Amino acid sequence: MHFAEREIAEISDSFMGKYFSEDELASHASNCKLICVERGQSYQHLHHPLPQHKTAMRHTENIGGWVDRNCQAVELGLVSYLDFTADVYWIDSNGEKVPVGQVSPGERNTFWIETYLGHEFQVVNPANDAIVHTQLVEYNSIVPIGEYFSHTMEREVKDLVRSTFEAEWDR
Repeated sequence: MHFAEREIAEISDSFMGKYFSEDELASHASNCKLICVERGQSYQHLHHPLPQHKTAMRHTENIGGWVDRNCQAVELGLVSYLDFTADVYWIDSNGEKVPVGQVSPGERNTFWIETYLGHEFQVVNPANDAIVHTQLVEYNSIVPIGEYFSHTMEREVKDLVRSTFEAEWDR
């Protein structure tokens, strides 16, 4: 397991009856039933999981491998709002930095990586080796790095609220 907080548990027959048809429950191939539930997953999706998220074993597949591939694998996107191109490192199980790429400023340069729950990444300024961001992967995500600044529109929120209030008051 890549993520120590992820728990694998056996589910009861009454619970399984909600997610598997009677034919699936009766078939020999469905003796091992697994459902991957992602953080924030909608209840409606639990009633109709994708086929690859239903049955792990066909007598040849290892459950651990199935869980890794179907339940632990995620995508991570890093969006840089820094004013420099930063190095991205994966921190391996020994705590060593493994270079995996670079992220340049701007949404169009989003750095994407397929990884696993529990993996840790560091974004580093190559000029001084300062760590500017650390990310522990807990779910599929897009993570902003640095401070976002809109170049298209600056506005003073207080003035905007005041003008809106005055316009409504004058109605």
